[in-house]
Amino acid sequence: MSRKSDDDDTPPAITFNFVNHQFVNIFPQDLVDWQEACPDVNVREEIGRIKLWCIANPGKIKTRQGLRKKGLRATITNWLRREQEQEDARNKLYNRGRRRVNEPAEADPEKVKKFFEEQQRRWDQERED
Repeated sequence: MSRKSDDDDTPPAITFNFVNHQFVNIFPQDLVDWQEACPDVNVREEIGRIKLWCIANPGKIKTRQGLRKKGLRATITNWLRREQEQEDARNKLYNRGRRRVNEPAEADPEKVKKFFEEQQRRWDQERED
C-alpha cells in the first residue's frame, strides 16, 4: 500500500479501528519521520500510549471530516511534539549547573594552595588540642 493518497500528494488519513484496536495507515516511513523529528522520544512506545488513549476515549477522537482529511496524523504528531518538548525541559533541568565532562574545571592555583594550607593549619591545631 502506498503512503500517498490517490487524489493528491498528502499521506492518507490515519484512523483507528476499534474492532481490532489498531491504527490504519501508519507506515514505516511515518515512524522514521516521527523519530527524526522527536529524537528523545520512544515513538513506538508513545504510539502504544496513544492507542490506549484512543480505546479509553472513543468519543474524543476526531473524525476524518473534522480534521479536513488529516485523521489522527495531526493528533499523533502533536502528541509526539509535546513529549519531545517535555524531554527537552527535563534534560535542560537535569543539566542545569552541571559541568560538562570534557570541560576543564576552572580553579585559581593560588586559591587552591591557600585552601589546603588553611585546611592543614586546622588539622594541626586539632591535633594539638
